[in-house]
Amino acid sequence: MNDQNYAKTRIPVDIAFDISMLAIIVPVLAANLILLVLSFHCPACEILITVVWYAGILALFLQDRTEVEFTHGIIIVHRHFLGPVVLNRKDIIRTFIRKNKLYAYRRFMYLLMLLSLGYLAYDAFYDILIQYQMRTIPAEVIINHTFSAFLILFLFLVLFFNIRTRLSLPFSLRVETNASKFIFYLDRPDEFERIITDSKMGTD
Repeated sequence: MNDQNYAKTRIPVDIAFDISMLAIIVPVLAANLILLVLSFHCPACEILITVVWYAGILALFLQDRTEVEFTHGIIIVHRHFLGPVVLNRKDIIRTFIRKNKLYAYRRFMYLLMLLSLGYLAYDAFYDILIQYQMRTIPAEVIINHTFSAFLILFLFLVLFFNIRTRLSLPFSLRVETNASKFIFYLDRPDEFERIITDSKMGTD
């Protein structure tokens, strides 16, 4: 197997000391604080607050869809909103395959997440039903409340899909450099490790 087998392949990657989540969450919080202040004079800003939250959660979902690309001597982790992370294989000091401790409990965790999603969906629909029965409430308030009711459910769906890949694999590959640590989640971590090791030896 050569580098081309992993040419820009979608592989979930966890990076130690990664600020990508903060780079999404902080602007979302800042925008919501501004909109919250403006909402006292602009009722439409209340709807924008909900929209911003949905956009932020969607950004977290897309940010986790990382792609790994191999070129001569480097590994590039591509992300949607921030610049790529470049890992020079000369800088790698250690690679090892580690057992995924959560893999043995994946079915229980799947069940727990599905039950949580079911409860949140029921609670959202029930809350919306109560709001619709109160005919004195303006339509725009009901619409905003409807989208707000599904916000937590949407967040849990994103978390479910982000965690699912990590739970479904019995092993992962940990790659360490002096600057950071990377955990790659893929089906064949041994082949991935061999590519990194062989190419590193070739560049030394």
